[in-house]
Amino acid sequence: MASPRVHIAARELKGTLPSYASKFGLLELHPAVLPGGTAGTPRTNPTLKTLRAWRKEVGPAFEFCIVAPPSLRAPRASEVLEAEVEATLAMVDAVQARTMLVQTTSEVTPSNVWRDRLTKLFARLERGGTQIVWEPSGLWEAEDAAVFAKKLGVVLCVDPFQAGVPRGPIAYLRLRALGETRSFGGARLEALANELRERREVYVVLEAPRALGTAQALAALVREPARAQGGTVVPRRAAASPADEEE
Repeated sequence: MASPRVHIAARELKGTLPSYASKFGLLELHPAVLPGGTAGTPRTNPTLKTLRAWRKEVGPAFEFCIVAPPSLRAPRASEVLEAEVEATLAMVDAVQARTMLVQTTSEVTPSNVWRDRLTKLFARLERGGTQIVWEPSGLWEAEDAAVFAKKLGVVLCVDPFQAGVPRGPIAYLRLRALGETRSFGGARLEALANELRERREVYVVLEAPRALGTAQALAALVREPARAQGGTVVPRRAAASPADEEE
């Protein structure tokens, strides 16, 4: 079996995009306002034109994930929500994103009302070739969220060291270095790699210091059983300087 395609991101873009893309293969784009602007709304940066240029600049192997704007994090039917859905889809098209992420607030509970709103939102965001990823917070139990996500055909984003990785061909993970956990040791990464080797696609966002070293170690572990077949497209191998390690 071919090893999974692994796409790893640092917490944020530092420096130029080409420099970042030489080390990592995924970037989450967080839109603040509507691309291009509307009446009374400032233009966002980057614009759609800039996003299209970014796609050409880094090539097709690099992955962008579009993060949904604020009104989609606790969705209620409104003109603003509809406009931001359209804006989000425009950004997806501009960078040819294969993933988009909806991070819901603690206000979005497991109640029937919110389940219905999320069902409608995810249906509205459907785009051929783009996988919707959902990252809940608040009262959702991991198992309940995983069942609901599977029912709707979306991928559940989890911290694998806080909750198990949901089953499925695609995994989207956020590794957070919090409190005393400032880095991830070899044993923890090996255990995580064992859970990921049977996946088709793996997305990992590292919210930790020394993200580059962790990214290289995890990618190597995941592809280890099928080293000769390749399949890991990121991170690209690069010598890690002290500055790099702080990304």
